[in-house]
Amino acid sequence: MLTAIIRLRLLHSPFRWIVGVYERIIGPIKQCDRVERDHLIGPSLILLTCAQLANVGNLVFQAAMMRMLDEVQYGTLVAMLGIFAAITIPLGALPWAVAYFTAAFLRDGEAERAGRLASAVTRDLVVGAAVACVPLVACQAALAGYFRVEGATPLLLTALAVGLNAVGATYLGALQGAQAFGWVAGIGAATSFLRLCVALALVAAGGAATGALLGHTASMLLMALGGFVGLIQVLGRRSAGAERPPGFYPYCLRYAIAYAGYAILTNADLVLAKHFFTPEEAGRYAVVAMVGRMILFLPQPIVMAMFPKVVSHGGVSQADWRTLTKALVLACLLIGGAVGFCSLFAEAVLTGLSGRRSTDLVPLVRLMVWGLCPLSLTFFVMNFELAQRRFTVAIPLLICGVCYLACLARWHASMQQVVVVLASVGTLAFVSSVACLPWNQVAQRTAAKDA
Repeated sequence: MLTAIIRLRLLHSPFRWIVGVYERIIGPIKQCDRVERDHLIGPSLILLTCAQLANVGNLVFQAAMMRMLDEVQYGTLVAMLGIFAAITIPLGALPWAVAYFTAAFLRDGEAERAGRLASAVTRDLVVGAAVACVPLVACQAALAGYFRVEGATPLLLTALAVGLNAVGATYLGALQGAQAFGWVAGIGAATSFLRLCVALALVAAGGAATGALLGHTASMLLMALGGFVGLIQVLGRRSAGAERPPGFYPYCLRYAIAYAGYAILTNADLVLAKHFFTPEEAGRYAVVAMVGRMILFLPQPIVMAMFPKVVSHGGVSQADWRTLTKALVLACLLIGGAVGFCSLFAEAVLTGLSGRRSTDLVPLVRLMVWGLCPLSLTFFVMNFELAQRRFTVAIPLLICGVCYLACLARWHASMQQVVVVLASVGTLAFVSSVACLPWNQVAQRTAAKDA
């Protein structure tokens, strides 16, 4: 309605040429009568609304920890959260695979198989976690020394949070595949709020970084419990037993390879900064990195809404292209607004988050937010390809991840060098992922129309 009003006003103004530009560019993106509506906007808005509530909670959490912890303790917290993200992003292949198969089962009217799949994956995760605990406990002292943390408690809490997150994310993946976006969004907002409350209480009581990590672990427990309850409500109690469909873990493995490359690109600097720099410098870099990470997480709810709508067995339809285009347009609007705000008011953002003036970090913040834009869009292209069982995109992402680690090993003399390397390799990852899209199918469709 707003678009129609603006269009009418422009038609009777010297700027009526804008209407022609709009019809040529935006017109093909809009739904037409011949194509089934994908309802991307509505679910995206639901997820975005609750996700922004969660983001506000995460932002307040980071700001509070910056103010309540000294630079050394905050650097420890961010390093542990970086390790958490570096592990859980590749493990994110499990919930995305669960979402893929759940969407396929529900499309075929087999809701019971979706519930049995979630049960089977949960059972496998429990067994895998028990096995992984053995080397972790054996190497805890060496790991604590490498990351320059006092004691192994932060590492053990991080490991526990990883296990709980894997289980909870599996349930959320099933809910995402069932397009129960209200449950997914609500659980995300609730976990963010719980983490904030528990961390504030424990850090105020003298818990330091360990208290903040306890709050984080408690939020992962809530996510697992909430996802379990939500899955029962959506799919019912009919899904007793455990069953994996053929090809589930091969699909998961290919997904994990792509996610491993993406995890390296988005989190290696957070983890290695704790090793490359002094504890004080690592803490200052963590402040800059947390501002930049808003660019990564802000548009991701749109991907969650897009994924089950473009699921296929390898083919891409005109409706799929339209959904991807709409998702990227929405993402660019969000990212552009966030980058513009952070660029114009970088010093105010830093002061508001950390509670202290950091004028020397302002150029680095601007470089960080612009440098992370390509990686944020890469997440859309990557998941579009994986939703349609095209795994070629995993190869360039993994290569870019390895190149990123090699470049960081060579160029880490300053924080600026690290950010420049991140921006350069992130741009390469986006270009290479776009090149993996099935452009040949577009060419064939165009040729068929011309014929």
